[in-house]
Amino acid sequence: MPLTVRLYEVVYIVAPDLSEERVQSIVDKYASLITNRGGDVIKSDVWERRRLAYEINGFHEGVYIVVHFRALPAVEAELRRVFRISEDTLRYVIIRPDDESVLNTPPAESQQRYYQQDNARAPVATPEVEVAAAPVEQEPAVVEAVVHVVAEEAAPV
Repeated sequence: MPLTVRLYEVVYIVAPDLSEERVQSIVDKYASLITNRGGDVIKSDVWERRRLAYEINGFHEGVYIVVHFRALPAVEAELRRVFRISEDTLRYVIIRPDDESVLNTPPAESQQRYYQQDNARAPVATPEVEVAAAPVEQEPAVVEAVVHVVAEEAAPV
């Protein structure tokens, strides 16, 4: 049975307090892991710092890195193993895209692809609210009569 080279996409998050040099060394570490095992890194994008959905290891933000690569399934398994034991990544996910259209998108558009579902929602129409004029002060006798009539209607018969 021949081994099949597959297209993979990995997104991983590193701590936001790391320097740019340290982030680049982490990116290079994972890229070299892929290439040393016979894989081919096609594209690598370092996104800016983004807010996390929930706190991870005391961080509310993280630096996202997206890498597209072709490799044998054994390379993907080794990358997953290294992510699991590595302390320099907060979270990771490795997927196999359905088509190769993800490779043709510029970096700015690849960020938008992850947020299309939120942006695709139609804007909610806000109802127009009319501001009423300030209430006119009524004489106490009129207010007392209205309260008395309402109280009589609410009383049980």
